[in-house]
Amino acid sequence: MPFPPGDMVAAFGRHLHFKSSGYASVDAPVSVIVHPRPSGHARRTLQARGPKGLLGTIHVLGVDTRARPEQATKWIGSVPH
Repeated sequence: MPFPPGDMVAAFGRHLHFKSSGYASVDAPVSVIVHPRPSGHARRTLQARGPKGLLGTIHVLGVDTRARPEQATKWIGSVPH
């Protein structure tokens, strides 16, 4: 799944959000939402389920707006996906 490059993380400021869907198998669709977070990095995982099982997984990443772009990029790259 693609994550934003460092310069895009720097552009987040407090206003922009980023979402992406990478290439995933039909059996395990996955997506990511990245948003600015002024109080440190955060990560949540959401799963959507239907009557026939898992419909998909969404990783929600809050990127610390106080972190330097290099630090934010390193953190995003370290998040399991």
